[in-house]
Amino acid sequence: NNKIIIENVGGCAYQTLGKVLERLNVQDSFEWFNTAETPFFHGIGKSEVDPKGNKCFYDWSVDAAVIVKEKDNSVRMPVIETLNYNEKLSDKPVGTVVLITDPDHDRLSITQVESKDRIPVLKELGLDYVELNQDRLLVVYTPNQGFLLIMDFWARQLKEKGLWDNHPRFMIKTTASAMSWDEWAAKNGVAVVNVPVGFKEIANIMKKVEKQIKENPDAVVKVKDVYGNEVTLGVQPRMIFGGEESGGMIIGPEELIKSKAGRVAIAMREKSATEAIVIASAMVSYLEQNNKYISDYLKDVFETNKIVGRYDVREDIAYYNESEPDIEQLKIAKKKGEALRTQNDVFYLSIAMAKRDNIISFDQAKEILQDAFPDMNFDNLKD
Repeated sequence: NNKIIIENVGGCAYQTLGKVLERLNVQDSFEWFNTAETPFFHGIGKSEVDPKGNKCFYDWSVDAAVIVKEKDNSVRMPVIETLNYNEKLSDKPVGTVVLITDPDHDRLSITQVESKDRIPVLKELGLDYVELNQDRLLVVYTPNQGFLLIMDFWARQLKEKGLWDNHPRFMIKTTASAMSWDEWAAKNGVAVVNVPVGFKEIANIMKKVEKQIKENPDAVVKVKDVYGNEVTLGVQPRMIFGGEESGGMIIGPEELIKSKAGRVAIAMREKSATEAIVIASAMVSYLEQNNKYISDYLKDVFETNKIVGRYDVREDIAYYNESEPDIEQLKIAKKKGEALRTQNDVFYLSIAMAKRDNIISFDQAKEILQDAFPDMNFDNLKD
């Protein structure tokens, strides 16, 4: 009944996604924001001050889940602030869902209008939100939260159709993604392959799985994750989900994808906001039929699967202003920023490698960390 709004940042998704929705004959269920193509992305995420309050041109990107924590511990969402939702959503009913895609249409952010009397529930769930007016707010789900719901919804659909047990199921995820994904997978009998950050790493595992299925279709498929652990996926496995914490995802179909030339794939090689929006829209429709908010569903998934890692803590640290318009200043800042980033990376890497090569003991590694961070407690560090 409530139309789903697609926030079309940059306008580029409109021509392609619009045609897909027409082919599925569901186009009348959607309303669009920002359909005109523009290289400036409608000014979304653009600011006249940097995170430290310095006057300059600063680009927060178009990631709707970006959070800034102020000195008084209050939270603001600078990208959402530039979307003008105070006005655009003023006539939309409570429960309205806005699906936000990025300019090259490969990432998805999920948001929903709720009433302010729901704030205690939202805080309990660790959800961030921005006020729209004195009565309503917009709940903004991180990809970690939104994708947990999508994978659970997709699994429920397969079970309802009696398809779940036809294949062993597995997931490919980046190590930076939520622990809740691993917990959900363990509760649902889904194998997990953790990989380094980057969607190409997810695609690399997909290729290895496809090669084994093609060469020996009746054999058990096995791959190694980023930690060097061998993960058994079973015979003719199907990918329930592939994704990363930065908002990109794909889902594997039941039937393997076959090209005209005879190549076989378990899913697309690259993240797709079209695919994400279609299944997220189905989920939203299902929840509306059952008179549930998305936050209600998240609570249900947490409790049903006994999820411990429920809360996202995000802090974006910029090593330099990538939006600096002065090219010479940008070169200098980039060189300094990358050097500092390398220093930070090498600090942690050197401790891990020294322990691995028995140059230092585990207790000595903890001592180094304790010396670097005297306000923290490393007593319960396990490895």
